[in-house]
Amino acid sequence: MQKVLSVILAILAIAIIVPFGVANRHLVPVTLDPVRRLDSTLAYDVPLSLVIFVAFMAGLLIGAFVMWMSQSRWRQTARIRTREAYRWRSEADRLARERDERAAKGLPGPSAGAARVG
Repeated sequence: MQKVLSVILAILAIAIIVPFGVANRHLVPVTLDPVRRLDSTLAYDVPLSLVIFVAFMAGLLIGAFVMWMSQSRWRQTARIRTREAYRWRSEADRLARERDERAAKGLPGPSAGAARVG
């Protein structure tokens, strides 16, 4: 079901992006030199749709990076708690093995001989 939804969303995205790119294919000057402007060797004529797509993708990547960095504290907490869970699980397994070995040998458990305080 998720694969079908992904294909449908991809088709819709293509149906929107392709006509937008075709409609905005005229050239616009883009310069990376704020002083000399269009006389610079850093001035290029590129399609408007390319400028818009690059700006959109840059915003998307910057936003994703900022979100990833802001969630680093939670990922670190999850890693620490996962390590603790594995450590406690291995401790519980070790104690269960010791209990089973003692029961197989017919030995009493660690608390069987202890007096109850009441």
